[in-house]
Amino acid sequence: MLNIIFGYSKYYVDNLSENVRRGLRTKIRSGWHANQAPTGYRNCKETRTVVPDGEQFAMVQEIFSLLLSGCYSVSQVHGIVRSRNKVCPAPSSVYNILRNPFYAGYIRSRGQLYPGAHTPAVSKADFEKAQAILSQARKTRPRRLRFDYSSVFSCSACGFGVSAERKIKPSGREYTYYHCTQRGRGCAEPSIEGRELERQIVAFLGEIELPPQPSAAFQREIEIARTELVAVRAKARQAQTQTATDLKRQISNLTDMRLQELIPADEFTRKRQQLERQVNATAEKIKEVDGEIAMFEPLTVLHILLSKARSWLTSVVIEEKRVLLLLLCSNPTIRDRKAILSARNPLSELIFLHGFTRHLTDVKNGGTNPIDVKVVRTEFQTRLQDFLADPETRELAKDARRFIERVEPALLAGNDNNALLPQETERSKPGAG
Repeated sequence: MLNIIFGYSKYYVDNLSENVRRGLRTKIRSGWHANQAPTGYRNCKETRTVVPDGEQFAMVQEIFSLLLSGCYSVSQVHGIVRSRNKVCPAPSSVYNILRNPFYAGYIRSRGQLYPGAHTPAVSKADFEKAQAILSQARKTRPRRLRFDYSSVFSCSACGFGVSAERKIKPSGREYTYYHCTQRGRGCAEPSIEGRELERQIVAFLGEIELPPQPSAAFQREIEIARTELVAVRAKARQAQTQTATDLKRQISNLTDMRLQELIPADEFTRKRQQLERQVNATAEKIKEVDGEIAMFEPLTVLHILLSKARSWLTSVVIEEKRVLLLLLCSNPTIRDRKAILSARNPLSELIFLHGFTRHLTDVKNGGTNPIDVKVVRTEFQTRLQDFLADPETRELAKDARRFIERVEPALLAGNDNNALLPQETERSKPGAG
């Protein structure tokens, strides 16, 4: 008799356990977290979902933003966040936050990732970038001295990095000198004094500086480009769709390797999750190009960056100076006491487009060049479409936006809808003027 009772009890417990597990699986597959919400979120009793938790959610976004700047280690991120918030997680918790795919819109269960229905704290593309930064992070010795442009430049002669040191003259004056890290070990490049280096940097920023407001001709051409948005979207979609196709092919090849037992199960699971996250991040980028605001936002953000860079260089903290230069410059080097600086490709193209509109105005006003206005305008629109559809442009604009949000967020407060660009008016409609 007791055996029968025990059998019924065991059946009841097993059945209850299976029902609970089934309910949890259903909730996860529906996109909702089944346990206690992580830092930055809270469990909503009314809807039984997970929702952002006010200041804590903003703190998590700040943690990702600081790391993605590429200028702070995890410990430095923790120190900054602790100084700005009343409640801050421990350093190990900050690292766990940066590694948790939940903040990118995923739910992890039994080693698998499921798409979540909660509000992500960071985009999937930015989460992948954060993982790359964490994987490259290495321990460095604590520094007693901080220099404005250390770890920014490289030596043009040997390719090694450029370091800095401080010298005190007998008169008591202090000077900072930047030189190759291989000086005295095979590299003969001379050092450059810090003030001279900054003078050259300021001169370069003056060369690429744009006026605070775009010219009327540039704004008019942007309005014409809005009418041809379909072509811009098509180019952007094509680039991202090709990336998604390549990633899916890699997943298929990885599965074939696992079926042939060429790779172990744990490595297969890890690489598959990484590729699946990249596929989802690419799908997110494809959605971004569907909106007109998202498509034209790089024009606004990069224009702000070029118009304010010179003033920011003398006002932001040392770490942000490095971020600013790396945003603006492609492979900055030093050769013969001269800073070799060149603007990154999207910025060079934006500067070219501004100059091109001046050329178009001269042609329309009957200048000496007899080129037909329609031909010049067509060339401008083609270059503009390529600029907007370029993935490098969009990635740079996202990094620039994070930088601006940290140093002068008021500039973006009124520009969420591209306020620097013109609104639809009678004069700016296609064909006007």
